[in-house]
Amino acid sequence: MVQSLKSGERKVLIEAGSDARYVPTGHLVYALGSTLLAVPFDVKKLQVTGGPVPILEGVRRADTAGGGGADAQFAFSNNGSLVYIPGGAVGGNEVSIVLVDHAGTRKPLNIPPGQYSDPRISPN
Repeated sequence: MVQSLKSGERKVLIEAGSDARYVPTGHLVYALGSTLLAVPFDVKKLQVTGGPVPILEGVRRADTAGGGGADAQFAFSNNGSLVYIPGGAVGGNEVSIVLVDHAGTRKPLNIPPGQYSDPRISPN
């Protein structure tokens, strides 16, 4: 859903999915099950300009406080880096936190495996 701040008009952009984020590449990235999809988005016209393309499978969904849903566990930094918790099932499994560069090289962090949720990227 998008809403114009000027007119108050609301439009449905995507019929199925959740946890959408706008990324600086001009796309909306959202979750459908444990898959992330991207659609091109025109910020000035507030409309989707193409069809969805899957970009990543196996993103963990975690229970929200109060059991109201299952949030997709991913985030983007301002430079477009993606961080996510692998999985798909809601809750329970221990995971390891790693940094992955643009070439796909994984660098484990000195953090013990655990039941992490809500990943964030620090500016530094």
